[in-house]
Amino acid sequence: MTKTMFVIAAEGLSVPRHDGRGRITAHRAVEVPDNAYYRRRMADGDLIRAEPARSPQDPQE
Repeated sequence: MTKTMFVIAAEGLSVPRHDGRGRITAHRAVEVPDNAYYRRRMADGDLIRAEPARSPQDPQE
């Protein structure tokens, strides 16, 4: 099973997805593979680790 993580782009940036299917923005967390491309973009400050978006049906903590 492939590990994944949720990320958003740093404010003002739009980061291309590694698979070429769109871009990552600061508006919504997206789930991506935990691989070297995304870890390197995080190290550069382009991406920020995020919490997954909660759906309205999720129980409150």
